[in-house]
Amino acid sequence: KVTTGDTFNFHFGARSDSFGATVTKHFDGIAGAYCAKRVGMKIVDIAYIPSETLVPELIKHFGSVKGMQLNKNYSMKRLNEAI
Repeated sequence: KVTTGDTFNFHFGARSDSFGATVTKHFDGIAGAYCAKRVGMKIVDIAYIPSETLVPELIKHFGSVKGMQLNKNYSMKRLNEAI
């Protein structure tokens, strides 16, 4: 994910009873997520969060909120704290 702002959006569509399986399936075979901030065409900050850290964090979040869309935003600061 690359942004010119400071928000990285993880969206998994509409909520279902099996949201944990949805998130797990999405990251099946994916080692992790790179999130990068750019200014113009230059990358100025990069965070990498392994799937083994990100997936449980996302499932925990979606289990604690009631929104109908499975959407979680992270700032670069929050990503760096989660690593």
